[in-house]
Amino acid sequence: MRTVRLRHLVQLGPRANSRDKTSSSMATSLPMEAIGEDGTLDRSQECVASEVANSYTYVGEGDVVLAKVTPCFENGKSAIATGLANGMGFATSEVYTLRPGPDIEVRYLLYTLRTLDFYQYGVASFEGAGGLKRVSARALLDYGVLLPEKHAQRSIADFLDRETAKIDALIEKQRELVTLSQERRAACLRWRALGHDRTSQSGRTWYGAVPPEWVVDKLGRHARIVNGSTPSRDRIEYWADEGFPWLNSSNANLDVIREPLS
Repeated sequence: MRTVRLRHLVQLGPRANSRDKTSSSMATSLPMEAIGEDGTLDRSQECVASEVANSYTYVGEGDVVLAKVTPCFENGKSAIATGLANGMGFATSEVYTLRPGPDIEVRYLLYTLRTLDFYQYGVASFEGAGGLKRVSARALLDYGVLLPEKHAQRSIADFLDRETAKIDALIEKQRELVTLSQERRAACLRWRALGHDRTSQSGRTWYGAVPPEWVVDKLGRHARIVNGSTPSRDRIEYWADEGFPWLNSSNANLDVIREPLS
């Protein structure tokens, strides 16, 4: 496997041809927020090509877009531009456009730009001050790419596509489990507070069936809201009519009410 500088593998900043620059056709608009940190691209926004061609970065179908400014670079904003309106897009000036040459597979290029090695190299080569540091074009093109044969590049990209899809599916499943766990806990707390049997079945096994005679009513019709400090135990106000003691915040601990000592 050989190491080849990126300048020998890609065309940096390909320009729109004169037809595209003067076209009244629609093109995909790619502001920074349209470029995902996970390699995705939001193509929902469009613009008229001739109105933006002279002030925005041209992107062709199949090009790779890479954020060059901090913190977007550190966040991994990069993607392959596919499905562009009329095969062209115009991105923020804070990205580089890289057009793969014949020796590098586009997905292999994108995965290379998303490696820890490239991230560390880019951060170390930042130029500028404050919050406007950028990776220079010279530093970008000088980056050394480990370059196997083209068929091996495709195999590596295929493997990473499969593994990335598995990881994404696991992350989504984990999010669903967290949401269901929170929902289940909230439901159990509600039913426990009401003394309801959660073993009966409904839409979810932990919810239980709502008795048909239950109705929705205003809290004020069934309780008296009192503000102020807790009275002394030797005062009649401390004890309710049924003998239940006054409760304050120190008696509540998550889903458990600790009865005060009499």
